[in-house]
Amino acid sequence: MRSSIIIAGLLALIVGGWILSGQLGGKKETPNGEAVAAQNDAPKTATAQAPASPRLMSVRVRESLARPHMTELTVTGRTEANRSVILRAETPGRIVKVEAEKGNKVKRGSVIARIDMDARGSRLTEYRSLVAQKQLEFDQATKLETKGFQSKTRLAQAAAELEQAKAQLRMMQVEIEDTIIRAPFGAELQERPVEVGDFVKVGDHVARLVELDPILIVGFVSEREIGDIEAGTLANATLVNGQEVEGVVRYISKISEETTRTFRVEIEVPNPGRKIYEGLTAEIRLPLEEVLTHQLTPALLTLDDDGTIGVKAVDENDKVVFYPIEIIGHTPEGMLLGGLPQRLTLITVGQEFVIHGETVIPVPESEITARANDAS
Repeated sequence: MRSSIIIAGLLALIVGGWILSGQLGGKKETPNGEAVAAQNDAPKTATAQAPASPRLMSVRVRESLARPHMTELTVTGRTEANRSVILRAETPGRIVKVEAEKGNKVKRGSVIARIDMDARGSRLTEYRSLVAQKQLEFDQATKLETKGFQSKTRLAQAAAELEQAKAQLRMMQVEIEDTIIRAPFGAELQERPVEVGDFVKVGDHVARLVELDPILIVGFVSEREIGDIEAGTLANATLVNGQEVEGVVRYISKISEETTRTFRVEIEVPNPGRKIYEGLTAEIRLPLEEVLTHQLTPALLTLDDDGTIGVKAVDENDKVVFYPIEIIGHTPEGMLLGGLPQRLTLITVGQEFVIHGETVIPVPESEITARANDAS
């Protein structure tokens, strides 16, 4: 048994030596008889290499040029007649005739209604005769005074009586004229509360006229913004029925409303067909100042790390720049943005994958379009 143990130990030594000879290597011959160093079966450590440079991100860009845009103030207003007047009786009497109906368009001087003359005609004839008599007496007194047969006192008295008669005649003529109620300007007869047979006193309401051409659109502007509005500038408005109109700012009040602290602004709008009625609600857009804006679609907007909304562009060094924006207005083609440079290379695709200060490869949209056309 002792001999078998010795034999096993020798075999173990021989096998271990053979294994060690393969690990430590030696030389082995090639088919040509050349000795070469034995290769170690274990993998060798790879030689350290310099890190590769990061790959630049490509983004699609487009040149954008700012254009002038007039900023506007939007206020709610309503339409009003250019002129509105209530005609009242200036002499008492019975209405004997009406010559215009409600809704009629009347010209300046057109007769609306007539009041009975009563005894005014007879009194007019009487005053005319009295004037003729006093004129004759004055002429005779003048001749006598020239010849020395009449005193100057008597001449002065005759002159005074003549003037008194003339004054009475003029008053009667005015009273007779007041029996005819006329339109003071071309307008539309909105109301006529009297009918034939009604008796009116001085001051009674006879008719109401409104002038609708031109028509006014009236709004009220706050005290902070009133100083930015100028008379004579063009303004636009959208009526409640969707109609778009344009007019001129003709009046800006210098006194505010006591309760609201707002100032009245009137816009004069042509209304030749009188299709715009009084009392319609309107959205008024008043011009303020001209600013430079870029017209962009909302899809180009992005956020920075602080949550500020803006756009990303590429500068002359191909670095990404984030610009906060100011929304100036909207058009059917896109948003009007301010607070941006007049000219910028805007990132239109890939803005969400790059950050401010990062170097990128800008690819113009025109180049992408040209490649697509060539491919097709």
